[in-house]
Amino acid sequence: ACSFTTAGNFKECDHDADCGSSAVCASTYCLPLPEGCTRATVSNADHSPYEQANRVPLVALLPLHDGDVADDSEQAGLNAIALAISQVNNLDGIGLQRRFGLYVCDTQRSDAVLQTQLEWMVHNLETPAVFTSGSGQTKKAAYDPARVDAGTLIMSATSTAAALNSAFITTGNVWRVAPDDTQQARVIFERYIKSDFPSARLPDGGLVSVAIAYESGSYGDGFEAPVERLLRDAGYGALPLGFEATDPNLNGVPIKLPVLLPQATVVVALPTNVSRLVTTTASSLGISGPALAWFPTHKWYLADAAKDPVISQG
Repeated sequence: ACSFTTAGNFKECDHDADCGSSAVCASTYCLPLPEGCTRATVSNADHSPYEQANRVPLVALLPLHDGDVADDSEQAGLNAIALAISQVNNLDGIGLQRRFGLYVCDTQRSDAVLQTQLEWMVHNLETPAVFTSGSGQTKKAAYDPARVDAGTLIMSATSTAAALNSAFITTGNVWRVAPDDTQQARVIFERYIKSDFPSARLPDGGLVSVAIAYESGSYGDGFEAPVERLLRDAGYGALPLGFEATDPNLNGVPIKLPVLLPQATVVVALPTNVSRLVTTTASSLGISGPALAWFPTHKWYLADAAKDPVISQG
């Protein structure tokens, strides 16, 4: 016969280092991290937070890969987060010499994966703060019920959705650094399209047309709308051209641009697609005709996501 008993005083671990590289110590038990998650190096060896029972667990939920393609921009963002945490840890951390541990999860740009990883970290690590990237995933994290109930702080350096302007009021504890899409659209329009620099400025109104090539989704859709509105209000011909980020041909946008021949194109896309768009457009010009003369004088205006060095090298 069997009966339930209460096992007391069982202790599997004191700190993360007791649990190997793919698990964490939570409430004296070793718990395996979710798929796609690992611990990051954020200190010198003699200042390891993972050998402290009172380490402060911070979490970075970042789309380090889009499918099988690594996102160098997101990796650079992660490096910056780790560097900042390392500087604090190597200066003996915060009160009582507590140091920050960093648990990094690759969301693969999947909302479902993000939700699973976020809720695991909130429930099991009781993390006080999570770093996210991009508007879509930051909104998903900001409005996640488990996150809201726990009061976990969301921090993002790259989310620009205007819909997040009131999130810190409606859901609590949502911080971000980047200005929202409407503000960035105004800067692109006034600083570049209406620029005082002759090399950047376009003619005023009339038959001048500006294409807006944008990735469909929360980032592209949210940015395209205010740009289009500003262009139309100023008398420009706005040519919105949406495409799916995963479409190998970018929904034909590189072929449409040499046909439409806009004086400029505002590109709202992640770095890999910015590079693909420009290079594929160049390769579709042919060997003669108006498109060949159009390309050298055409102007490209790039939105905030276009910060990867590969673009300037293309």
